[in-house]
Amino acid sequence: MSSELNSFYESTAFRRLAPAKAKLIREMVDMMENKSTNEKMQIMISYGFRMKNNGLTLTSEESSLLLNALQQNLSPQERQKMQTLLQMF
Repeated sequence: MSSELNSFYESTAFRRLAPAKAKLIREMVDMMENKSTNEKMQIMISYGFRMKNNGLTLTSEESSLLLNALQQNLSPQERQKMQTLLQMF
């Protein structure tokens, strides 16, 4: 696990998450490990719908922290691709 993800998990925002929300985020991050950018995006979208269907949403602070942590290990091209795809949602 990257230091950015460790920082995210130790952040005040993550520690304040409802247990169900924290569990889903950890599952999503675990599933994304060693996946291509396209696969990561599919996982993020799938978990986004899953959270929405369960009535769970992330605050803008929580979303920003998570996206920053997830993007740290991406190449500049992968980061741009992820940003472009995220803007569609």
